[in-house]
Amino acid sequence: MSITVKDHRGTSPFGLVFRDHIDTDKFRALTPCARIVYLSLTTFAGSSGQCWPKQKTLSDLTGYAPRSIRRAVHELEAARYLAVEIRDPSSWRRTNVYTLLKP
Repeated sequence: MSITVKDHRGTSPFGLVFRDHIDTDKFRALTPCARIVYLSLTTFAGSSGQCWPKQKTLSDLTGYAPRSIRRAVHELEAARYLAVEIRDPSSWRRTNVYTLLKP
């Protein structure tokens, strides 16, 4: 089940995070990098809760190395905060589609 996010891309510099999703012991147990990556992804997500920023973009935005971003994404997947779909896995230029999940 994905969460509903209002689509303010282009009109607002803010992401929408529901407090009951992050005000939990489960969210606090995540590493700081994973929490920042999750909050950063909310700024890209549209009304479907999906987004597809490059890991380099997330790295530039958060200040964490690309390897740390990959670790954080795996951690968020394991915690069921995020679903990752690889578009065109046979391509050398594959992209990820991130879907924010309701924890």
